[in-house]
Amino acid sequence: MVNVLIVEDDCEQARILERMVGEHPESATFALSHVESAAQLRKRMARGSSDAMPNIVFMDICLDDEDGVELVRELFPESSSTQVIYATGYIENCTRVYQSSHIYFLVKPIEQAELFDAIDKALRNLEAALSHPLAVSVGGNIIRILPERVDYVESDRRKIRIHGADGVVETYGSLARMSELLPASFMQCHKSFLVNMDNVSELRADEVVLLSGACVPVSQKRRRYVKEELLSHLRAGL
Repeated sequence: MVNVLIVEDDCEQARILERMVGEHPESATFALSHVESAAQLRKRMARGSSDAMPNIVFMDICLDDEDGVELVRELFPESSSTQVIYATGYIENCTRVYQSSHIYFLVKPIEQAELFDAIDKALRNLEAALSHPLAVSVGGNIIRILPERVDYVESDRRKIRIHGADGVVETYGSLARMSELLPASFMQCHKSFLVNMDNVSELRADEVVLLSGACVPVSQKRRRYVKEELLSHLRAGL
């Protein structure tokens, strides 16, 4: 699934945008959500879990509690894989947005064709970014890892263990950051695990079984989410 987040303090404008995004041909693959303020966005980002990290953000520039451009500079710098699309009623902001990393500038009232073009560009960028191998730092060396050869990723405090066809690679980092770098086929099934849905052979009550025979735990609070994500992923591949 592609996490699409609307940051908009005007609830009516947010509903309009939600409806328009929902009409995109790929909308069945979107997990769409909305926050009304910078404070709510920071709270969501602070959760750190992979399913909280947005892939595409529609950012209002003039929020009640903060400037949207400054918010993007803080939370979605150039190193972030999040695709930022500005949506504003103030055309005079068209130059200032270049102080931050973004891919599109939409002026309200938004035209459906322009919205679809912005989404299509974001999806192309995400696909291109996730098709590249991972460059992982291990003991001062850089190791190249192909995502399709990864079965699951395990977090142990500040350490990350990448399990796959090429063995286990251990590095430092966060599970949320790994989720940003990996394709949409990776799902967080537990606070400490990401699993590659392409390599799942069976879903049990408290674990997923991989084609390799490895078992990855599923937390109780994520059981329904895991089932829905896995079914959606399998249907998309039919």
